[in-house]
Amino acid sequence: MKAHKIKFKRPFAEGYTDLVQKLLCEDDPVKRMDTDDDKLLLAALVEVKDKLAAKLLHQQELYSLKLTPVQSIALRLFYNDYVKDSTSYMGNALMKIANESHQKFTV
Repeated sequence: MKAHKIKFKRPFAEGYTDLVQKLLCEDDPVKRMDTDDDKLLLAALVEVKDKLAAKLLHQQELYSLKLTPVQSIALRLFYNDYVKDSTSYMGNALMKIANESHQKFTV
């Protein structure tokens, strides 16, 4: 499987890192996750957060990132299971990535 390339602006990267950081700050999120699937999802989301945080060190107008298939599908699951709101800026951006991931890896 090939990497999934995404393009985004700084507000998306900042918003996403904040969302994942909130998940991590909850009372021991790993213990709260019931299944290994949930733990795998959290690990993949943290990988993406770390990649985005590294990109944010350099001021740019537009950023790009290569996601592994696991990371791409994790973002799709994150949108479908947690965010589910396409009317907000973050929700809309995650929905776009989720749809691209669906087309690339599940169709």
